Order: sequence, then C-alpha cells, then structure tokens
Amino acid sequence: MKTQLATPILSLALLSCASAQGVKPFASFEAESEIQGARLNHAKAELVETGVSEGKKALGITFSPPASYPSYNFPISTPLDWSGSGALAFEVTNPGKEPLSFALRIDTALGSDGSKNSRTNSGRVNPGQTITYLMPFNAEMESPDMSKLAGYTTMRDTTGGWNPFNLKNIVAMQIFTVKPAVDSTLIFDNLRLVPALPPVPTFPLKTDTKSLLSFETEADAQNTKSTSASALGVTNGATQGKRALQLKFDPPSTYPNVGFPFATPQDFRGYGGLAFDLKNPTEESIKFFVRIDSTTSAGGSGEGSRSGGSSLEAGQSGTFVLPFGMNPSMLGMKSLPGFGEFRNLGSSGRGKFDLQNIATWQIFLVRPASSQQLIVDNVRLVPGQKEDFNGIVDSYGQFTRAEWAGKSKKNPNLTFKSRGKTLI
Repeated sequence: MKTQLATPILSLALLSCASAQGVKPFASFEAESEIQGARLNHAKAELVETGVSEGKKALGITFSPPASYPSYNFPISTPLDWSGSGALAFEVTNPGKEPLSFALRIDTALGSDGSKNSRTNSGRVNPGQTITYLMPFNAEMESPDMSKLAGYTTMRDTTGGWNPFNLKNIVAMQIFTVKPAVDSTLIFDNLRLVPALPPVPTFPLKTDTKSLLSFETEADAQNTKSTSASALGVTNGATQGKRALQLKFDPPSTYPNVGFPFATPQDFRGYGGLAFDLKNPTEESIKFFVRIDSTTSAGGSGEGSRSGGSSLEAGQSGTFVLPFGMNPSMLGMKSLPGFGEFRNLGSSGRGKFDLQNIATWQIFLVRPASSQQLIVDNVRLVPGQKEDFNGIVDSYGQFTRAEWAGKSKKNPNLTFKSRGKTLI
C-alpha cells in the first residue's frame, strides 16, 4: 500500500465539542498548516480557491488508481469528544466531467476494521455540482421531521450493521473512494458539527384506516397529473366499489408516471403507510415504483420525498404499502421486516420530509421498453405501527416475529461461536 504524508503540510484546526449549543467548526482549510500530518493513500491533497463555501480556500483531494480505496486520512493526534453533536456537515464539489461517489468513515476505536466502533456513509456528486451533505451520528437525525435540517442532503449509511459508536472518543476519520479508474478530484470545505436535534414530538399512532381514493367517479381519474402516461376509469380490477383506475405508461420516457396531487397539503402523521391494491392485466411482469412528496418541488432525487418499488407478476394482483417509518439504511439494513398482510415496497430518501405536509404521490416506471398497464384501487392510509427492532433476529439469523415451514428451532448441525464459545 502506498502511503505518504501530505506534501501541503496541514494541521487541522480540530475542535473538540463537549457541548453543542450551535454549529461548531471542525475544518475550514484556510491555511496550509491545517492539513499537516494527514496520511494519503494513493491520493493528493492541496488547498484550492474553487469550490469554497466558507472563507477563501477549500481542500481538493485527487484519488488515484490502482488502489482499491485511495483515501485522505485526517490528522487526529488525540481523541476528540463530539458528544452532544448530531451530525457532521460539509460541502463537496465535483469539478470534473463524470459523476463521482465517495465515502466518509469515522472510527471511535483504534484498529477498527470499519465493521465495529465505526460509521461509514456515502455520497455521490454530479459534474459541476456542489452538495451540502450531512452525516448523522444516530437514527434520530433521520426522523420523519427533518424541517430543522432544510438545505442538507443526508448521506447513505453503508456501515453494514448497527455497532458501538462512542462520540466521546473520535480517533480516526477518512474520506475515500472505491477503485477509481482514473484520477478523480473532489473539493471539500467547511466541515462542521451540527447540534443534535431535540427529540421529535411523539405523535399518537392512528388506529383507523383512512380512505384516500376509490376511483368511483370520473373526477378521480381527471384529478391526476401524468407524464408520458394516462389514466382511465375502468370496472376491471376493482377491489373497493365498482370502479378502479387503469394506468398506461409509454416509452420512450425515462420515468413515465401518473401523479395524484392533493388540492391542499395532507397530514399523514400517525399512520403507518400509504397502501393500495394493484393488478397487472398484462402477460409480463412489471417493475414499478411509488414516490410520495412533502413538497411540490421535489425532483425525485430523494430530497423532500420517500420512494419504494416492487414487481407484480403477469396477471396477478397484490396489496402494497409504502411505509412511513425509519429509513432501513440507518440500521445498516437493506429493508425492514414485513408489514402484515401488505407487500412492503420499502422506503428510501434523504433530506427534509414532512409527513404533516404531503403534497402529492405518484406511481411510475423506469425506462419501459413498451407500453405497460397497471390497475390501481382502494388507496388508503393504514394504522400506525410501533417500530421496535430489539431481538428481531434469532441465533440462526432468522426473523423472530413470524413462523414458516422449515424454520429452525434447534438444529444440531448448526453451531455458532462468539469469542471462542459455542452459543448453540
């Protein structure tokens, strides 16, 4: 591994944060002395005057092949206390001509391999774009009420599992990319600690099912907003009442969609998710997606919206739900457990999302090769569910809150060891 000290000597103005009454500066990259002692692995670091968000200079890092993980490692000589802080925020600019992905890793124990005592979050920046990213330190920062974090884009947690993370003992931090094919440059500036959010007020869970659309009148079909798609009231596929809505999606649009805007913002707090019945009347499987927006200006990048997706087999029907709960990536999971009788679409997104201010939702496809049809009916909000993830996996790695044929109870052929001791 090729490792060297940064040529531009830099001694970061690293500021320990024992309390978080306001935003606390971490690194502003205004002087060469601020990067003294940084370790570089197949990377080059220099102060630049472009991509600046605070002051007059920023940090440009060029990541080079053939390293699998070229990196810039911040010089932290003594452990830092970041207790009381909720997240690390910063601006990153891509001055190049290709989109670039990167990751930020923070360790709270020397010798961590990234799977324990560590957090790793990732981001992606398009050419010429500047993004204000936020790396949360805990799940509370990913609460449905992100109104106090307007302007931030939440990074995606790629840690791979929930593990110990002691904010009073920050010992290492690095920015890296994965297997760059060519030299790739990103510019970082104004790293700062953001105060922890106050607890989000608890909103009572709803116990009722609230009907939103049943498509029993022509007005229901007319109150849609479509792009390279159309909506038509039909009797085929109705699950509530006598009518349903047939959606037709046409190529060559990248994202043909049918939207369902609300005349006034809707308050979905307390409900568990947006559910609907769907039928595929065609002879081929269709992959579809659902997006719900808390602002009329949401562009689908994740800011101000939540989205999920699934597939529906040819000639089949199903009941699906887009849940309003926690983003599974905050728990190091790809998805959350099932949602009762519903097929869970999953839910992902970042940044501000306000369940008290839902503006619209839509069903869309991605690059369909030919015209596709789906029939939707009985759109409703389903009762809220308490999210408790304690003990959801048994010693065999199986979900504990459901039973199925073949589920292992006691298998003499399976043994698990922890620290040299057999658990089963």
